[in-house]
Formats: sequence, structure tokens, C-alpha cells
Amino acid sequence: MTLIKKTRAYELIAANWGPNPPDYIRVLAEACEVAGSQNQVAKRIGYSGAVVSMVLKRNYPGDLVAVEQRIRATLMAEVVDCPAVGQEIDLETCLEHQKHAKARNRSSSFRMTMMRNCPTCPKSRIGGK
Repeated sequence: MTLIKKTRAYELIAANWGPNPPDYIRVLAEACEVAGSQNQVAKRIGYSGAVVSMVLKRNYPGDLVAVEQRIRATLMAEVVDCPAVGQEIDLETCLEHQKHAKARNRSSSFRMTMMRNCPTCPKSRIGGK
């Protein structure tokens, strides 16, 4: 077992999230420690280093659920059941489908299916029609 020393990211979550932070916050802190940089992790999840810092400090004023989803998709490789395709897909793919559905991308019959189904899915963050 490799021990990861408690450095900046762990100090931030201990001071701001308490002894039992959510799992995605622990994963974010660990990724920052392993990478040695909040900026590197930020690039991986599609946010700025400032956002990662604010999330670790528990003072991010933006959509924390959206950041959580990116962490779960990118760093935790979560999967979800997709009713539109009838099988499990990785959360990264789900978020990509939602992005295209929100933009009303009609570039293929598959995109049309997702455009109709994503807004009504319980996992969707783009809302109903």
C-alpha cells in the first residue's frame, strides 16, 4: 500500500469539509496530491485551478453539482444506467450526450434520440422540455 502524505489538498478538505468529506471531495484531494498540482487535475475535469481550489476550500459559489459530476465522470469513472440506450454507460458519455441534447444537436438519428430522451432522464441536469 502506498502512503500519500497529507499535504495542501488534504489540509484544505480537513479544515473546510470536516472529518467526513463527501467521497468525490476525497477523490479530488487525492488526485491533486498524486498529480502534485491542482491545475493539472483542473484541466482533467474541465475546470480552472481556481475552481478546484474553491471546491477544496468549500467556498465555490458556482454549480457544485456540475463539478461533482465532472469529478465522478473523470476521476471516479462512474457508470449510469441509460434508459435511452438500454444499458450502462460511463458518466463521461452521459454528460456528453446531455451537452449535445441541450444544444439541440440533430447531426444524426442517435443525437435526435438523445435530444428527446436526455431531458426526461432522472440523471439529467438539463431539465424537461
